[in-house]
Amino acid sequence: MPDRMVELNLPEEVVKALAVSSPREIGVQVRIALAVDLFTRKAVSLGKAAELAGVGYEEMVYLLRERGIPAFVYDIDTHAADLKAGDRYRTLR
Repeated sequence: MPDRMVELNLPEEVVKALAVSSPREIGVQVRIALAVDLFTRKAVSLGKAAELAGVGYEEMVYLLRERGIPAFVYDIDTHAADLKAGDRYRTLR
C-alpha cells in the first residue's frame, strides 16, 4: 500500500520548538514521534515502529533508548515461558 500524504498544520511555536530547518525534517520528526508513541502503547512492534519512523531496526532501538524507553521487555511472563520451553527441550533430548 503506497504512503498517503497528509497535511499537518502546526502552530509556529511547535515548529520553532522542533528546531529543524526544513519541512521535510519536520515530517521526519513527526514520524519518529508517532512511531515511538505507537510502540510505547504496544500498538506496533519494534520492527513496524522502525518502518514507520523511516529508520533501521538498530536506529529505532537507539531512538527509544535516547527517550528512556526500553525496546525489549523481559518480564516474569516471558521468563516463565522461557523456563517452560527449556523444560520441553530437555525432555525431547
